[in-house]
Amino acid sequence: MKQIFLYSRDECELCDKALAMVQEVLAASNTPAVTAQWDVVKVDITKDATLSEKFGWHIPVIERTDTNALLYWPFPPSRLRDFLANA
Repeated sequence: MKQIFLYSRDECELCDKALAMVQEVLAASNTPAVTAQWDVVKVDITKDATLSEKFGWHIPVIERTDTNALLYWPFPPSRLRDFLANA
């Protein structure tokens, strides 16, 4: 199973929107194999000084742990789908 890290912090409306979008894109994939291959992990950057320094005001940021590719907000669902589909 592949992982997606969603870098965020508490009380971040954009982070909540990004998480909802990830869940919607995965649910709408029409392919159970695609949905099942992703584990979404929400990471609070305030608990790690390195992550806080790296992402700071850029959150939400999504990282594919299999490729270490990053997707910075804002992004539309179509860009998120492409990001998840590209190996």
